[in-house]
Amino acid sequence: MEYLQRCIHQMQLDPKFHHHSNCKKLQLTNLMFADDVLLMSRGDPDSVEMLLTTFTKFLDSTGMQINKSKSNLYFGVVHNNVKVSILNMTGLKEGFLTFKYLGVSISCKKLAPHHYLALIEKILVRIKHWTAKLLTYAGRLQLIKSVSFSIANYWMVCFPIPKNVISKIDALCRSYFWTGKDSISRKSLVAWSLVCKPIKQWGAGHY
Repeated sequence: MEYLQRCIHQMQLDPKFHHHSNCKKLQLTNLMFADDVLLMSRGDPDSVEMLLTTFTKFLDSTGMQINKSKSNLYFGVVHNNVKVSILNMTGLKEGFLTFKYLGVSISCKKLAPHHYLALIEKILVRIKHWTAKLLTYAGRLQLIKSVSFSIANYWMVCFPIPKNVISKIDALCRSYFWTGKDSISRKSLVAWSLVCKPIKQWGAGHY
């Protein structure tokens, strides 16, 4: 990956390469994590071809290959004839926003509440697979703190989460804490606002 980074840096020195308009100030061309790579440039054939040539050079030197079935091109405000030219050049298919990267939704605009359904579903799946019969309230609380809120906090690092989504996550965690299920089947023994208070104030302290 360091070699790829050096190759891309060398490419950026060529005046024929143009950055994406939103990445020009930071000179940003790529984001990498393990085997996930995002490459960014202005939507013109010359810049894309230079980026592709640089990436191919890296692949040839390492023996790695692009998994085209899992790779897409994303365009923004690009003429159709230019788009077709780039698609033919790369041999990749066109993708559409939003898409997932490292578990979170990527979009060119502010995420709408329905884009957070994946987050709610992920927490809901965890709750449905947890067995609460042998767990005390303390055990359930530990699962909520270490798993459910960790998932939500990961998204919060990337995006501001709407209040109604936070309320839905609270409701799921509250239901599991008191009933061991994803829905309330009996009245809560203590108000959730009191449970969420710091430990010094006799709360559970998970906020």
